[in-house]
Amino acid sequence: MLQSSSFETCLAWPGNTVGALLVLDSFEFVGRFEETGWKLAGTVVPIAYMAWSFWVITAGVVLLSG
Repeated sequence: MLQSSSFETCLAWPGNTVGALLVLDSFEFVGRFEETGWKLAGTVVPIAYMAWSFWVITAGVVLLSG
């Protein structure tokens, strides 16, 4: 997306950031947090998914209008 002419940089960077948060959140029950969960990830997961949903809608509108 950063190299595409269809997207502006101001749309690509939030997508990358939200994607990185979702990858980080996937480790919520890995390692020493396996049984109880990682509290920070448990808090960030709903926020990250709402941000991702908003970003996907925005990216779709940009693609359809461009």
